[in-house]
Amino acid sequence: MKDPRRVALETLIRDYGDIGARSRLGLLVSPGDSKANYKVDVVGVIRQKRFLVLTAPATDDGSLIAVSKGQTLVCRWFSATTAFQFRATIVRILFEPIPLLHVELPEVIERQTVRGEPRALATLRALINAPLAAESVLVDISISGARIAVNEDVPLKKSQAIELLARPHLLHRDYELTLHCRVTGNTANND
Repeated sequence: MKDPRRVALETLIRDYGDIGARSRLGLLVSPGDSKANYKVDVVGVIRQKRFLVLTAPATDDGSLIAVSKGQTLVCRWFSATTAFQFRATIVRILFEPIPLLHVELPEVIERQTVRGEPRALATLRALINAPLAAESVLVDISISGARIAVNEDVPLKKSQAIELLARPHLLHRDYELTLHCRVTGNTANND
C-alpha cells in the first residue's frame, strides 16, 4: 500500500512540475463586472495606438467567453515583484486565424509592489529536519528565502529552526545543498 503522504507529494510535484503553467506570463482578464478570471496570452502590442493584442478569453474546455466591442475588461498581471491592474476597452474582435481581441490601454495603469525580491519558480525535492525528517518540495526561491510545500501533518511553527537538504542533479552532476533555515510563515493550502 502506498504511503498517503508520499502520494500527496507526488501529486504536488506532478501538478507543480509544469513551470510554464505556474509562470507569470499570462494576463488575467475579467469581462465587465464579472468575478470570473480568464487567463489570456498577450500576442502583441501596437504602440502607436496603445493597443494590446490578446487571445480571446475561454473556459478550461476551450469554449469562448462572450465579449463584445466596446466592452471593458479588468486586466491583471503579476511580475516577479509587482502587481498591475488596468481597465481596457475592446476595440476589435477577430476570429481568424485564431480568436483575438484588440484592447485599448488606458492612460493610467495601477501598480503595487507585492514583494521586495523576485522569486524563481522551482520544483525541487528536499528533505527537512524539523526536528524529525520529512519530505518536502521547494516551490520557489529568492535571495531572501524560499517557499516549501510539506504535508499538513508536518508540524512547523513560525520562528522554528529547520534544516533543508536537497540533492539536485544539474548539468550531469549531483550536488548536495544543506541550508539552515527559519520558518517565517505558514500558509495552509489544500491544493
